[in-house]
Amino acid sequence: MTTQRIFSILLPGILFIFVSCARKSTALQSSWLTPVVDGKPGEWTTFHQDKDFNYALANDAQFLYLCVTTNDRINTMKIMRNGLLIWLDSTGNTLETQGIRFPIPAQDLKPNEGMQPGERPDTKIMMARFRASKKSLSAIGLKDIPEFPMDYYATLGIQAVADIDDRNILTLEYAIPFSLLNWQPTANANIGVGFFLEAMSMPGGGGGRPTGGMPPGGGPPDGGFGGGPGGGMSPGSGDFEKMFEDVFFWRKFSLSKINN
Repeated sequence: MTTQRIFSILLPGILFIFVSCARKSTALQSSWLTPVVDGKPGEWTTFHQDKDFNYALANDAQFLYLCVTTNDRINTMKIMRNGLLIWLDSTGNTLETQGIRFPIPAQDLKPNEGMQPGERPDTKIMMARFRASKKSLSAIGLKDIPEFPMDYYATLGIQAVADIDDRNILTLEYAIPFSLLNWQPTANANIGVGFFLEAMSMPGGGGGRPTGGMPPGGGPPDGGFGGGPGGGMSPGSGDFEKMFEDVFFWRKFSLSKINN
């Protein structure tokens, strides 16, 4: 095999590695914005996309804001079961020392009455129950915030809302005071933001990456993890396998002007 032939085979892999590394090292820009945290993403204009998630970061002088949306039914089901864990690293790296996991659904939500084993749950009922349920939040490494699920986080200064619209798009919005993070942010400072979505437990146990010792969330509101209208998930299908896979990635952001 000639040197030219070997190079032509290796080049796509080399370019993929180079582009992936460049993407991870390049900081995305936070928007200068003070959004209303209401579970409606209309105020957000600049989203980025990874792993079937859309996400955007913003800040003003006092708060860090984050908006995450997904219309992927598997991502939605996982979030409804255990919440989404967001890691925040003031050094711009990937330290898992401060984070928020939300929404953790109420533990007393019951499965659909009369459901049989293997029966696909009613998606509309599932979504309605999730929307109406009381949701808790767990924090790691935040100043004076206990590290256990709580539903009174708003009284401690954290804003977090989860909502699903009529198109089954799930939106999570957060507002976290810099003071609770114990950060002294400056303009153009780089921060790391990690997104971790825990796998569903495999039948019989197992599955899921450790999440910094955070307590497990509740089950899905309808007790199942079927698909949307038009069919459920069968063993061996891509969607079924995706249920039992973690989603985990980091992105670096550069904060907007803090001196205003």
